[in-house]
Amino acid sequence: LNLDKKEAELKRDIPKLKRKAQKRVNADVVKRKGKCDRYGGIGGRLTASHFFNEGIYGSVRYDLENIDCLHWMPCHVGNPAISWEYRKQAEYKDFKIKQLGEERFKALEKRARTYHQWTVRELELIIAKYKVDAPQEAITNN
Repeated sequence: LNLDKKEAELKRDIPKLKRKAQKRVNADVVKRKGKCDRYGGIGGRLTASHFFNEGIYGSVRYDLENIDCLHWMPCHVGNPAISWEYRKQAEYKDFKIKQLGEERFKALEKRARTYHQWTVRELELIIAKYKVDAPQEAITNN
């Protein structure tokens, strides 16, 4: 019975661990790239952007091929006419195919459409791999 109780407690921790892992991965992407993948600009508010939304396509939420570094405005969000968040089947998709190549993009798409239930152990490993907590600018997801 104690083992069942411990397992239930660990499962309750999964949402918290997912958020912590996401913050760390996002911070790593922003720190490592240090410039907007769309325009190459540095400075300003750089954020992590997920081509396949991490809430819907949870299997690729920590997949570095799915995450780009973009300026918060106008590249990530803002005006729907130019923001990539609203143009994932247009310019953003074209960029991803150019960035990854057709074969790797299709592999990413396949991974995105494959269900994955993250375990406590997997999340702990991600958190350990990306040791620095995210600055406020890197917390944005999508």
